[in-house]
Amino acid sequence: MKKWIFFSFALIVMEVSGSWVQFGPEGIQANRVRFQVYDGPDWAICHDGGFCLYDPGSQTWTDYPSALPVIDACYLDGEGILVIMGNGTDSDGIYRFNTLSGEFELILFVDSPFFIHYSESSHTYYVGHYMELLQSADGYSWTPVDTFINRTVVAMDSYENHVVVSEMDNPYGIWYSDDDGTTWTLSPYSPEINSLGFDPDGKLYGTFPDNSWSSGLWSSTDYGATWDVEFWSVGLNCVGFDFDHVFAGWGEEAHPPDEGVAWFHPETGSLTFLNDGLPNLLINQITYNPGMSAIALFCCTENGAYVSCDYYLGIPDITDPATLSDVVVFPDPGSSSVRLEYNLARTAKVSGQLVSASGSILWCSEPDRQSPGIHTTDLDIRYLASGIYFIQLQAGDQEVVRRVVKL
Repeated sequence: MKKWIFFSFALIVMEVSGSWVQFGPEGIQANRVRFQVYDGPDWAICHDGGFCLYDPGSQTWTDYPSALPVIDACYLDGEGILVIMGNGTDSDGIYRFNTLSGEFELILFVDSPFFIHYSESSHTYYVGHYMELLQSADGYSWTPVDTFINRTVVAMDSYENHVVVSEMDNPYGIWYSDDDGTTWTLSPYSPEINSLGFDPDGKLYGTFPDNSWSSGLWSSTDYGATWDVEFWSVGLNCVGFDFDHVFAGWGEEAHPPDEGVAWFHPETGSLTFLNDGLPNLLINQITYNPGMSAIALFCCTENGAYVSCDYYLGIPDITDPATLSDVVVFPDPGSSSVRLEYNLARTAKVSGQLVSASGSILWCSEPDRQSPGIHTTDLDIRYLASGIYFIQLQAGDQEVVRRVVKL
């Protein structure tokens, strides 16, 4: 068991602007970052040499080595974490990681597992692996899903009662269910997909990997039944999301300039690459922590996990400029007080909050009906520790986020 000191989240993000910083131990081949994995610290990194857990009290990562790569993890029973491990050996399987003893306890041998997925709608665990998809109500007793016996299932996601899986073998295909996995239908014209996920609004995205005429990012607006291409690109390895945006990650077969991490703009089909400060551009996962109030994007690479808290500074405001515009915070950086200024084009209910980089809400205002024109709010920040903070301003259904540095 090894421990690494992980300094204050706010202090780390102070060192960069619009960039990635290390999240967890360096030099590991990070497969997945997971949150809310047990009834203690809720940050975990699955990597090829073991499993890392973060303790916010001591601000340290503890690494628990394993003989096999840890591929994925999921909440199980409070003191136990469900993990899958494997690299094509007889020891591949589903394990329970005991957070009290630090030991990996075998639940079931399975060949070459790819993912763990928990469906909130049906309260069911799933594990996809070579030639099978398994399901469990409690994470301990597993049975095969009949439709997928002798089918290699590599990816899965769910949205409400809609469940979608990707089969990548011979043949490949997308299967979808609109009744929580009770019945399954094969999409008649589905692409070959190695990574898929629903965005927060229920639109499904998937990456067609490798180097072919069909490689790129694909999407479905009917829960996997039909598919359209969003853009063509070789070497795509994963798709991910934050609260309202779509991101793509490239792997080994990427051709520059399409590499690393990019924000995808569905409305224009364009890409904004976000690789500043990212030392390794082989991306295994892109995700965010829905339990954090602050905005943060995480990615796993072949050389560690990384986080960016100000990537969105290159993303246009999620706003209608006809209603809310000219949002500025000054001075920035500030030491004693800062002023938030904005312009309303029409009457709207306006509220705001000040959030730390770790997600704590430090100040908030009740919705206040305001008339058109320029408005200002002064915030006393003398009591705050030095670091980076975020001001979230909402007018009606529209939101703008601004960063401010406390000296």
